[in-house]
Amino acid sequence: MDIIYRKFKKDDLKYIEKLIYDEWFKNYKFSERIKKLYTKGYINLYLNKTNYIEVAELDNQLVGFLFGRIKKTSFLKTLKYKIKLLIIFFKLLFSKAGRRGIKINKITNKSNNQLKKDSKMKLESELCLFIVNKDIRGNKIGVTLLNNFIEVLKENNIKNNYLFTDTYCDYNYYERLGYNKISKIDVSFNIKGENDKPVYFIFVKDLG
Repeated sequence: MDIIYRKFKKDDLKYIEKLIYDEWFKNYKFSERIKKLYTKGYINLYLNKTNYIEVAELDNQLVGFLFGRIKKTSFLKTLKYKIKLLIIFFKLLFSKAGRRGIKINKITNKSNNQLKKDSKMKLESELCLFIVNKDIRGNKIGVTLLNNFIEVLKENNIKNNYLFTDTYCDYNYYERLGYNKISKIDVSFNIKGENDKPVYFIFVKDLG
């Protein structure tokens, strides 16, 4: 399998958007408009804090990507994503499903901040978002994307890398990649008609 790993290009955004939609929102029981707003909201949320992007390409088709943050992001460079997020936020306010998404995001941010505090560590770099097309998983595409990112971190003398994850996914995958579970927090969204009570985690990989 001839996978090409390369830097992000602007034209990749539509394929990244599709991967996020298929992975997270495709099966939601909401209108197509809301699902697309959710997708656009999340992609801009992550772009807002990302300054490293690598993609994996197979037969001219994007099949995976990794968003990372190496130290702090530039406010001016991410301003356009902040503006897009604000627009999406106001669009979501006008529907029940949209307000649901805003509430979940607010609780998630609060929980993640608490996890960082509980870690009692000086956290230097973040693995922000990491998706590989489910149809071709098992070909070490994700491992290669992550290893490439780790090498860049080491070149920049970064001592550790952290990530947030939860029980909605195979969080043990990160332990197999050398990350350690540092802290966890039980979460309740308190949404009428829904009983989701996930556990959120913070994982850290020592690069020293």
